[in-house]
Amino acid sequence: VTVVPVSLATADRFGRIAAALRAKGRPIPTNDIWIAAHAMETGADLLSFDAHFREVDGLAWVDLSS
Repeated sequence: VTVVPVSLATADRFGRIAAALRAKGRPIPTNDIWIAAHAMETGADLLSFDAHFREVDGLAWVDLSS
């Protein structure tokens, strides 16, 4: 396992995602915004059962519920 620290770029991406979700009227839990921002920052695919990740534009999300 490689631990990747949260950077200022990740924090900036968090803010942009949160603002975009707020503008769309589709907020998701704050911790999940951090998870999405970090996945995007590292170029990782996010594997999750949580359907609200589909609201994050540009996120490589794999829906494990289907």
